[in-house]
Amino acid sequence: MALDISDSSWFPESEFIRMGPSLAKVNFQLVQKRVIMNGVLDCPVKLNCDRCLSEYRAELKSEFTIFFDLVDVRDTSENEYEDEHISIKGEIDIIELEEPVIDISATLRQQFYLMLPAKFICKKNCKGLCSHCGNDMNEGLCSCSGKDVDNPFSILSKLKDN
Repeated sequence: MALDISDSSWFPESEFIRMGPSLAKVNFQLVQKRVIMNGVLDCPVKLNCDRCLSEYRAELKSEFTIFFDLVDVRDTSENEYEDEHISIKGEIDIIELEEPVIDISATLRQQFYLMLPAKFICKKNCKGLCSHCGNDMNEGLCSCSGKDVDNPFSILSKLKDN
Protein backbone atom coordinates (compact mmCIF):
# COMPACT_ATOMS: atom_id res chain seq x y z
CA MET A 1 0.00 0.00 0.00
CA ALA A 2 1.45 3.37 -1.04
CA LEU A 3 0.58 6.72 0.53
CA ASP A 4 1.36 10.29 -0.49
CA ILE A 5 1.11 12.23 2.75
CA SER A 6 0.11 15.83 2.19
CA ASP A 7 -0.72 16.45 5.86
CA SER A 8 2.36 17.94 7.49
CA SER A 9 1.23 17.54 11.10
CA TRP A 10 4.29 15.33 11.65
CA PHE A 11 6.63 18.26 10.91
CA PRO A 12 8.15 19.83 14.10
CA GLU A 13 6.80 23.37 13.54
CA SER A 14 7.90 24.46 17.01
CA GLU A 15 11.58 23.88 16.18
CA PHE A 16 11.94 24.48 12.43
CA ILE A 17 10.42 26.71 9.76
CA ARG A 18 9.34 25.13 6.49
CA MET A 19 10.33 27.03 3.34
CA GLY A 20 7.84 25.21 1.14
CA PRO A 21 5.65 22.13 1.09
CA SER A 22 7.06 19.07 2.81
CA LEU A 23 6.53 15.91 0.80
CA ALA A 24 6.32 12.46 2.32
CA LYS A 25 5.71 9.24 0.43
CA VAL A 26 5.55 5.89 2.16
CA ASN A 27 4.98 2.37 0.91
CA PHE A 28 4.07 -0.58 3.12
CA GLN A 29 4.72 -4.24 2.36
CA LEU A 30 3.78 -7.24 4.45
CA VAL A 31 6.42 -9.98 4.28
CA GLN A 32 5.53 -12.92 6.50
CA LYS A 33 4.88 -11.29 9.90
CA ARG A 34 7.01 -8.21 9.18
CA VAL A 35 5.85 -4.86 7.82
CA ILE A 36 8.42 -3.06 5.69
CA MET A 37 8.00 0.70 5.38
CA ASN A 38 9.90 2.36 2.52
CA GLY A 39 9.67 6.11 2.28
CA VAL A 40 10.94 9.37 0.89
CA LEU A 41 11.01 12.72 2.69
CA ASP A 42 11.60 16.06 0.99
CA CYS A 43 11.55 19.11 3.27
CA PRO A 44 12.88 22.58 2.47
CA VAL A 45 13.63 24.23 5.82
CA LYS A 46 15.20 27.42 7.16
CA LEU A 47 18.34 26.81 9.21
CA ASN A 48 20.90 29.07 10.90
CA CYS A 49 24.53 28.52 9.94
CA ASP A 50 26.68 27.32 12.84
CA ARG A 51 29.66 29.34 11.56
CA CYS A 52 28.29 32.73 10.48
CA LEU A 53 24.81 32.61 12.09
CA SER A 54 23.07 33.63 8.85
CA GLU A 55 19.79 32.04 7.83
CA TYR A 56 19.78 29.80 4.78
CA ARG A 57 17.44 27.44 2.96
CA ALA A 58 18.33 23.76 3.19
CA GLU A 59 16.78 21.13 0.92
CA LEU A 60 16.59 18.04 3.11
CA LYS A 61 15.87 14.82 1.19
CA SER A 62 16.04 11.29 2.48
CA GLU A 63 15.02 7.77 1.55
CA PHE A 64 14.48 5.29 4.35
CA THR A 65 13.46 1.73 5.10
CA ILE A 66 12.08 0.62 8.46
CA PHE A 67 11.09 -2.87 9.58
CA PHE A 68 8.26 -3.45 12.05
CA ASP A 69 7.63 -6.72 13.88
CA LEU A 70 4.59 -7.45 16.00
CA VAL A 71 5.66 -9.04 19.28
CA ASP A 72 3.41 -11.15 21.46
CA VAL A 73 3.25 -9.36 24.82
CA ARG A 74 1.01 -12.07 26.28
CA ASP A 75 3.98 -14.43 26.46
CA THR A 76 5.18 -13.78 30.00
CA SER A 77 7.80 -16.06 31.41
CA GLU A 78 8.79 -16.33 35.04
CA ASN A 79 12.46 -15.85 34.25
CA GLU A 80 12.88 -12.23 33.11
CA TYR A 81 16.09 -13.07 31.19
CA GLU A 82 14.75 -16.19 29.48
CA ASP A 83 13.65 -14.46 26.28
CA GLU A 84 16.67 -12.14 25.96
CA HIS A 85 19.26 -12.81 23.31
CA ILE A 86 22.12 -11.01 21.61
CA SER A 87 20.90 -9.04 18.61
CA ILE A 88 22.58 -9.69 15.31
CA LYS A 89 23.24 -6.88 12.85
CA GLY A 90 20.04 -7.45 10.88
CA GLU A 91 17.84 -7.22 13.97
CA ILE A 92 19.07 -3.86 15.20
CA ASP A 93 17.00 -1.90 12.65
CA ILE A 94 13.73 -3.63 13.55
CA ILE A 95 11.08 -1.81 15.57
CA GLU A 96 8.99 -4.11 17.72
CA LEU A 97 5.31 -3.24 18.04
CA GLU A 98 3.17 -4.36 20.96
CA GLU A 99 -0.02 -3.72 19.00
CA PRO A 100 -0.68 -3.79 15.23
CA VAL A 101 -0.60 0.02 14.82
CA ILE A 102 2.16 2.10 13.22
CA ASP A 103 2.28 5.78 14.14
CA ILE A 104 3.24 7.25 10.76
CA SER A 105 3.54 10.81 12.13
CA ALA A 106 6.04 9.79 14.82
CA THR A 107 8.01 7.72 12.31
CA LEU A 108 8.22 10.60 9.80
CA ARG A 109 9.24 13.02 12.56
CA GLN A 110 12.04 10.65 13.62
CA GLN A 111 13.23 10.34 10.03
CA PHE A 112 13.23 14.13 9.70
CA TYR A 113 15.50 14.47 12.74
CA LEU A 114 17.77 11.73 11.38
CA MET A 115 18.27 13.54 8.08
CA LEU A 116 19.37 16.80 9.70
CA PRO A 117 23.07 17.51 9.21
CA ALA A 118 25.34 17.27 12.25
CA LYS A 119 26.43 20.88 11.67
CA PHE A 120 24.35 23.47 9.87
CA ILE A 121 26.71 25.10 7.35
CA CYS A 122 25.32 27.58 4.81
CA LYS A 123 27.97 26.82 2.18
CA LYS A 124 31.14 24.75 1.91
CA ASN A 125 33.49 27.70 2.09
CA CYS A 126 31.71 29.60 4.89
CA LYS A 127 34.36 31.60 6.77
CA GLY A 128 32.27 32.20 9.88
CA LEU A 129 32.61 35.11 12.27
CA CYS A 130 35.72 36.94 13.40
CA SER A 131 36.61 35.57 16.82
CA HIS A 132 37.53 39.06 18.04
CA CYS A 133 34.90 41.49 16.75
CA GLY A 134 32.16 39.14 15.49
CA ASN A 135 32.16 40.47 11.92
CA ASP A 136 30.82 38.08 9.26
CA MET A 137 33.97 37.07 7.37
CA ASN A 138 31.91 36.07 4.30
CA GLU A 139 31.09 39.76 3.75
CA GLY A 140 34.73 40.81 3.81
CA LEU A 141 37.67 41.19 6.13
CA CYS A 142 37.13 43.00 9.40
CA SER A 143 39.09 46.04 10.52
CA CYS A 144 39.84 44.83 14.04
CA SER A 145 43.44 44.39 15.10
CA GLY A 146 42.83 40.81 16.11
CA LYS A 147 43.56 41.51 19.77
CA ASP A 148 41.04 41.03 22.53
CA VAL A 149 39.83 44.32 23.93
CA ASP A 150 38.70 44.42 27.57
CA ASN A 151 39.33 40.74 28.01
CA PRO A 152 38.96 39.89 31.72
CA PHE A 153 41.41 37.01 31.29
CA SER A 154 44.27 39.12 29.90
CA ILE A 155 45.78 39.24 33.40
CA LEU A 156 46.46 35.51 33.08
CA SER A 157 48.81 36.09 30.13
CA LYS A 158 51.02 38.14 32.45
CA LEU A 159 51.22 35.21 34.87
CA LYS A 160 52.24 32.94 32.01
CA ASP A 161 55.10 35.28 31.08
CA ASN A 162 56.51 35.20 34.65
